[in-house]
Amino acid sequence: MFCLPLGATVESWPADTRQPLPVFSTFILTAASGDKVYGAAVTFYEAQDVSQLDEGQLRQLGLPEGSTGSAAAAETVAMTIHQNKCICVLSCLPFFETFKKFLGFLYKMSRTGPHPIPLER
Repeated sequence: MFCLPLGATVESWPADTRQPLPVFSTFILTAASGDKVYGAAVTFYEAQDVSQLDEGQLRQLGLPEGSTGSAAAAETVAMTIHQNKCICVLSCLPFFETFKKFLGFLYKMSRTGPHPIPLER
């Protein structure tokens, strides 16, 4: 809930829409014992493959039905499909500026691919 407070979403946008900039946020979680965990997150949108959507999802996104699995479905109405994603760091120390730089680096790496080793490693 701290990383994606509005939940995970899949959205369709006009093809000429600029992708929103990533959003950096911080939060502090306090356990019942009083221990604190510091968190930082960068939230961004990533292009979604239309072929992964079923008929109902295409309909909800306003794309033509009967075109499941076809990249032409989005192109027909000049729409692109995006989903929100988040990269998060949790720590027992509050190094928020360092977290911001690190998450910014990971975000930039995720935008330039493919990589021989998955970013999750």
